[in-house]
Amino acid sequence: MDRQMQIHEIIGKTITNFYSLLKWNVDGVDIFECFIELDNSYFIGIPYPLIDEVEQKELNPDAQNLFADFSDIRIPHFRIKHRPKKSNIFHRLRNILLGHGTAVENNVTCTEEVEYVENKMKYIKDRQIVDVIWYANDCDYEVGYILLDNGYLITAVTVAPYGTGTAHLYVYESINDLTKIRGSDYFKLTSKNGCH
Repeated sequence: MDRQMQIHEIIGKTITNFYSLLKWNVDGVDIFECFIELDNSYFIGIPYPLIDEVEQKELNPDAQNLFADFSDIRIPHFRIKHRPKKSNIFHRLRNILLGHGTAVENNVTCTEEVEYVENKMKYIKDRQIVDVIWYANDCDYEVGYILLDNGYLITAVTVAPYGTGTAHLYVYESINDLTKIRGSDYFKLTSKNGCH
């Protein structure tokens, strides 16, 4: 299904499902691809800036459904502690007599702390696309930002150096959240001259 559609045709469409696929270490980079289902009928990716067309896509069977579970996201944090063992006179004497020096062995303990982060995908499902925005300084490989009727924005980093963990979907709660990071020099598709 390689049908092209004009970018303005996605305005007013509803996001009914969302899939993603992350490929690790493809020639030294991580690649993220998303499949956004519009109006229960076809899939697109996030549009690229200043390109008038959006490609309709076939859903990759290996893609993960991001709307399958809206539970909070569990993020484990592991804490490793090194504590020297207490040394008594017997250990010190044994080390000196056997020529092991005075090194002190360490006790290593690992504990897991869990943080739960709100799954923002629940704010994306069944929302209408009201605009597409981009920044003048975006690179050719950076996708734009899809603005939804509830103020949320979605974008993705589609290519990133292997292992950095930055190739994935990004969700912003509002344009204000985005401008705190990127600034206010963005363009909107629906504006006559492209500026906001």
